[in-house]
Amino acid sequence: MRTLAAVLLGLLLATAAAGLDVTITSPTPGHPVFGEIEVVAEVVRDPGEAEEVEAVELRVDGRFVGRLEKEPYRWLVDFGEDNDEHRIEAFLRGRDGSQGYALLMTPSLRVDLEVELELQQLYVTVSHQGARVLDLSRGAFIVLDDGGTQKLVTFERGEVPITALLLLDASESMAFGEPRKFDFARQLAASLGYIALCGFDRVTVRVFPEAIRRRREGMTDDEVIRQSVAEGALRTVRGKKSSLEFFRNLATLAPGGPADLNDCLRRGAVEARQAGLALVLSDFLDPAGYEPGLNALVGRGFQIAAIQILAPDELNPPTYGDLRLVDSESGGIQEVTFGKFRLKSYQQTVQNYIQRLREFCQSRGIHFFSVGSDASVEKLVLKELRAVEMIG
Repeated sequence: MRTLAAVLLGLLLATAAAGLDVTITSPTPGHPVFGEIEVVAEVVRDPGEAEEVEAVELRVDGRFVGRLEKEPYRWLVDFGEDNDEHRIEAFLRGRDGSQGYALLMTPSLRVDLEVELELQQLYVTVSHQGARVLDLSRGAFIVLDDGGTQKLVTFERGEVPITALLLLDASESMAFGEPRKFDFARQLAASLGYIALCGFDRVTVRVFPEAIRRRREGMTDDEVIRQSVAEGALRTVRGKKSSLEFFRNLATLAPGGPADLNDCLRRGAVEARQAGLALVLSDFLDPAGYEPGLNALVGRGFQIAAIQILAPDELNPPTYGDLRLVDSESGGIQEVTFGKFRLKSYQQTVQNYIQRLREFCQSRGIHFFSVGSDASVEKLVLKELRAVEMIG
């Protein structure tokens, strides 16, 4: 214990001697936080101190939020709607190796009275020969619980507001193609989101990988921050009046970085407040596969559509001869000689991959679509997705 104490004391003295520290100025200490809140950190310097800051990193409840290398140090964080305490930590590192640390604990909201109600809300869809039945009255329904008839307190007919979860692949591979796969995916997300917002449904867009991992050569800190803010705003969108801001935030996004499809799908399933529609917009070319992530959405009870987007050149490569292929995400290089025979073999491999993905989805009740980035978004949305009742 003496050795540990000495080490800790040495670290504290080194930090203090450096003349740099960090403090969290927002949110206000002692106040509960809900929903999207801007977290602000400020660097504190001793008088006359000119040491430069290398970076400030933010973590919330142990989860990495972001790392900024220059002021302002601001992050938009979604704390959710649960009445929980939160641990907000800021870590500072100076260019000379000095360190600073700040901790802010936000309390849960004090509740003086809890009332338990035994009312349960049930949403029921009735179909006959494949068509929905919409003209039934209260008397047409009997609700049983453990064999006992339950009283219907209220009864209404109409569309049920649901949450539409859009999982948007923004990895480097989505930047490929003419038109780009990501542009098609973003246009599709805009169309599906707008339809949901017009129906008073809530839309959540999860972009993967996160902006900090999509940083490309030449991208400034401000661009990374704008994308991070846009991602935060896309987490919860509701109502037709939000459409314009929804479109602007989608337009801010740019693809880059390695895909982590399974992790994103798992997080989307776990963090969703309720299961509704889930639409996965991706090329599904993650080397780690797609099975665990899709299984997580199925297990949570989502109604799922997996939409695979491939570029025309991926389906039918136009180039022949001696080629040097570079993986856009890993940087791996493969040299091949590509002739007509090899082209047929390649096309068959692609079709086999699509078929395996299709069979996996069908075996789990997932609607599957494979489209080219030059396909019609209007046809996909208004005909194919509507035909399987993924949209109204």
